[in-house]
Amino acid sequence: MSSSRSLGGCSTARLPETPRCGAAGQSRWIYPCSAARRHEPMSPGRITTFYSYKGGVGRSMAVANLAVALARRARRVLVVDFDLDAPGIHRYFPDPEGSGRSGVIDLFIELRSELELAFPGAGDFDPTDHDAIATCQKLVAALLDRDDFFQSVALAPHLKVLRAGRFDADYAERVRTFDWKGLFADFAEVFGELRMGLCTRYDDVLIDSRTGLTDIGSVSTVVLPDRLVVAFAPNEQSLAGGAEVAQQAIALHAQILESKRSSKPLQIIPLLSRVEPAELEERASWMKRAADQYTSLFSTRGVDGGGMLRFFEDMHVPHIAYYAYGERIAVAEGKGRGIGSMVDAYERFADYLLFQGDLAEWLSHGTRDRALLARFDGGPRPPELPQQWGFQQIFHVPGAGSTRDFSSLRKVPVDVEAWTDAMGQVDREIMEATRGLRGNLHVFPMSPYPIAALLGRRLDDLARSTPVYLYQYDSTAGEWVLFSSPGMGAGEEAFFCDVEEAPTGGVGSDVVVAIEGFRQINDDTLQAFGQRVGAGSFIRFRQMRDTPLDLRSEAGRAVRDVRRALARVQSARPSAGLHIVATAPAALIVEVGRMLSPNVYRRAAVYQYEPASASYVAGLDVIGRTLIEA
Repeated sequence: MSSSRSLGGCSTARLPETPRCGAAGQSRWIYPCSAARRHEPMSPGRITTFYSYKGGVGRSMAVANLAVALARRARRVLVVDFDLDAPGIHRYFPDPEGSGRSGVIDLFIELRSELELAFPGAGDFDPTDHDAIATCQKLVAALLDRDDFFQSVALAPHLKVLRAGRFDADYAERVRTFDWKGLFADFAEVFGELRMGLCTRYDDVLIDSRTGLTDIGSVSTVVLPDRLVVAFAPNEQSLAGGAEVAQQAIALHAQILESKRSSKPLQIIPLLSRVEPAELEERASWMKRAADQYTSLFSTRGVDGGGMLRFFEDMHVPHIAYYAYGERIAVAEGKGRGIGSMVDAYERFADYLLFQGDLAEWLSHGTRDRALLARFDGGPRPPELPQQWGFQQIFHVPGAGSTRDFSSLRKVPVDVEAWTDAMGQVDREIMEATRGLRGNLHVFPMSPYPIAALLGRRLDDLARSTPVYLYQYDSTAGEWVLFSSPGMGAGEEAFFCDVEEAPTGGVGSDVVVAIEGFRQINDDTLQAFGQRVGAGSFIRFRQMRDTPLDLRSEAGRAVRDVRRALARVQSARPSAGLHIVATAPAALIVEVGRMLSPNVYRRAAVYQYEPASASYVAGLDVIGRTLIEA
C-alpha cells in the first residue's frame, strides 16, 4: 500500500480508488421481474447485434465497453466483429498473437467447405432429415470449440473475441468473394444451429455489424440476433436511417421465423450516442425527435411518446472528448464514474441488456424506489425493511457475499484491510443502487462515523440529481425514522448553540469540528485531540439542551445549523483541514459527508470515538480517501 501525505501530522495509508463496478462475482439484476429470476443467468444466452446506419456514432466503442461490463459481472461474453469491410474490434482488444488469428470470414469459409464435403450433391442436404441436422450440429460445434478462432481477453476472465478474420494479403479477397446469399439458400438451417451453438457456450454474444444495407449485414442484423441495437447520433441521417433499417429488419426477421422454427420476434433497442451534455436545449430537442421517430416501433406494446422519451433520457451515451482519441474502453479505465459519465451510461445499458423483458416491461418495472441499508455496526440488528414500503430492490452494504467481520473497524490497532474492504463495499453498492434509478433512493445507515461520512460523500458524487431520503434507526422505539428528505423544513429555531472557535494549544492551521447529538464532548478532550492531530483550534456544535436530539422534530434544524457553520468556517479559513468528531446520529454524519465537497474543502477527516476505550480509533479523510491512524 502506497503512502500519502500526512493530514495534521498523523500517520496515513492510502485507500484504493473506486473499484470497478460489477466485478466478477458481483453480478446483480437491477430491474428484477421476480425474486426467482433475480440472480439466475439467462439460459440459453442471447445474441445482440449492434448496427448503425452511418459510421462515427460510437457503435464499436459501445460493443467493447458493454462486453467488458457484462464479463465483469461473471457473464460468459463473446464479441464478434462482423464489420468485415472495416473491422475495428481488434483495436480495442489487441491480440498478443498479432494479425495471424483466424476470424469470422475464415470460420464461414471453413463451415461452407465442410458442409459441401458432407453434402456434395445438389439436394443432398434435407432440412427435414434428423441425420442431416445432426451433421450440421457437429460441424458447427467443431468450429466453435476451436481455440485458434477465439481470443481470450485479459481485461475480463469470461470475455472472448472473434475478430473479423486473419489480416493477411488475401483477407479483402476472401471477404469480397464469399457468397452469403448462396450459403443461406443452400444451408439456411445451419444459421439456426450456429445460433444455438453460440447461445449454449456464451451468456451474451455481442455482434458488431457493419453500416448500411448488405448481404453480410443481413446475416448479422436479421438472421442471427435475438436483439438489434440501433446506434445513432443526434442528426437526421443517422436517426432516420437507423429507424428505417430497424423497420426493415423486423419485417425480414418475421419472414424467416418459420424456417428457423422460432416464434420470437426481433427485439429492437435504440441507442442514442454522442450526446453533448453541455447543450441542454439541443439535447432535449433531439431526445424528443428520437422518441417521436421510434415510438411507432413499440406502440403495439403500449409504449407511448412519454415512455420512449423517458427511455432516451435514461439510456444515452454522452460525448466525452477524452474518449474521442484512440480505442479506449471507459469501463476498463474507470475514468470518471459519476452520474452522467460514459462509464455510468454503459453500465446502465448493460443493466438493460440483462433485463429479461422488452422495453415496455422495462418501463413498467423501473419506476419504483430503491433502498440502501448500510450496516457495519455490531450492535442489535435492526428489523428488515417492511415489504409494504414498496422498494423495487434493497441493496445491502456490505453486500450479501461479504464474509468479513467489520467489528474490527472499532478496534486498535487499525485494521487497514477491513477499512479498505468497507470502502470498496460502500463504493460498489452505491454504484449499483443508483445505476438506472428513476425513482427515489432511501438510505438506512448503521455505520461508524467515518463510513457514514464516506457514504454521504459518495451519495453526493453519484446521486446528486437523485432524491435521497435518509433514515435513522431509533433503538428505543425499535424502528426507522425519516431523518431528512428533499424539501424537508427546518423551522427558524436553532438546534445548536452559537458556534464559537476556541484554541487547542496546538500550532497547526487545521480545525477540530465537534458535533454533539446524543451526549456532550468536554473541552479537555477536544484540546488534547486537537494537539495530537495538529489542529490549532476547535469549534463545537453544542446542543441547546441536555436531552438527545429528537429524531422526529429536530433533525432538519441540526442539518441546517451544521451546513451554515461549516460554510462560515470555510469562508474564514479556506485552506484549513477539518478533523470531525461526533456523538451525533449516523444519519447526521451522512449529511455532513454530503456537505464535504472536494470543490470546497481540501481535506476533511472524520474520526470514530469509542467510549469503552475513551479513544479515537481511526479517522478517514473523505476527500483524499486517506486512512488516519489516530
